[in-house]
Amino acid sequence: MKFITKSATVAMLAFLAVLTAALDELSSDGRPARGRRTAEGATSSVKIEYGSEQKVREADDQSATIVALELQIERLTLQRNALMRQLETTERRLAKNQSSCPRVQSTATATVTLSGQCPTILCASRPTIFYFQYTGKSCASSRHSQSDKASCNDYQAISTESDVRVTFTTANSSNKRKRNNESKGNGAYFDRTVSKGATMLIDNGGEKFPANMNIQVYKGAVLLQAVTFHSSCSNNLYIGDIFGAFKLIGFNNQDGEFICPVETRDPTKTPTRDPTKVPTHGPTKTPTHGPTKTPTRDPTTPPTRAPTKTPTGSPTISPTKTPTRSPTVSPTPCPRVICESRATKFFFQYTGGSCSKSKHSQGSKASCSGNQQVSAYDGAHVTFTSASSGNKKKDSKKKEVYFSGWVLKGDVAIVDNGGGKFPADMEIHIYESISGSEIQTVAFHSSCSKNLFLGDVFGAMKVVGFENKEGTTRCSS
Repeated sequence: MKFITKSATVAMLAFLAVLTAALDELSSDGRPARGRRTAEGATSSVKIEYGSEQKVREADDQSATIVALELQIERLTLQRNALMRQLETTERRLAKNQSSCPRVQSTATATVTLSGQCPTILCASRPTIFYFQYTGKSCASSRHSQSDKASCNDYQAISTESDVRVTFTTANSSNKRKRNNESKGNGAYFDRTVSKGATMLIDNGGEKFPANMNIQVYKGAVLLQAVTFHSSCSNNLYIGDIFGAFKLIGFNNQDGEFICPVETRDPTKTPTRDPTKVPTHGPTKTPTHGPTKTPTRDPTTPPTRAPTKTPTGSPTISPTKTPTRSPTVSPTPCPRVICESRATKFFFQYTGGSCSKSKHSQGSKASCSGNQQVSAYDGAHVTFTSASSGNKKKDSKKKEVYFSGWVLKGDVAIVDNGGGKFPADMEIHIYESISGSEIQTVAFHSSCSKNLFLGDVFGAMKVVGFENKEGTTRCSS
């Protein structure tokens, strides 16, 4: 749908005013009326006698110029009439369609209430800004036209009574070349705590978004929901589309900025009911019963029995000794489950631990090196890549990048190979910032032919889940 804004309408009216003035000036300069001259006017001017052949030629040229101007006036008149008809049609259409989504200026993140249903507007070119509303709903509420281009997974129920942390990041492509390109500078476009009903402005700093994006919902360090959608607008994407807990309410691209309008309802009317009437019942009558008569019974006789004898039994046994058993061990959230076949997805939790915290059964197949003070950082930029093979010819090619992003302590990184199986060996590179120094390097055997269990720790990263042909296995928290 194309929109003609108020400024465009004003510009069109100004152009018509200038065009009308020019037509009036041309028609009032003493020349014949428009629309009646033809090429015959040029030949008739030859009959004018000016006394010389040169003057005759000049007369011919002037007549031809006049004819050309008159033809141009006719064309401009037709264009003006067509524009007037188009303007009238547009004004009628705008008057009937008041619910169309208006163009607005970018605003800061705020909570808004949507007025009814969002108008169905197709995103026709790749955006630089998205507006999403957080609804707190489950994946079952998803409603869009992206088919297998979008996905949604609920890992735990979302409570709408409490705030959550939401992140928007680049999604890894199944195309190896695209995935390597998109991994460069792959930071979070949005990372903030929000509440139900909040509107989020996702801004890429004037640059176009990548083809696919991830949305993740956390409560503390626990991943509640993960969404992937196609963000390039080459696949159907409409205002009003719902992806799990998120509703698209606007975008900004080369066609302009479109966002759902906010609620504009008037306040409710003043109540018309009068207050309730004054109670008509008076106070109850004064009690007529007098006080009861004076009691006639004397007090009871003093007790005659002597007190009981002094107890003869010995005191009870002293309390038993302090229990000697230690308290039970806290339940382990990660059962020791082995990965039996090559995975297509890993779930790693960032713990911030040093290499000395490593705990696994891979022996020399795994290694860890780097700064022992990695725990001093609250967060880090983590990258998962294919490992060096030792073969110079193979290693001359660029490493595959499966995940690259900023994580905080307790965050879970979803390492995805786009449905394909991971290589036999992988590396984890941990940096103090996106462009900072590397503080830890980890290598591990990822084919599951060597022991790999839930709960295994490799330096600052802990295995909390994997997905393979047997299904998805995750830690309980």
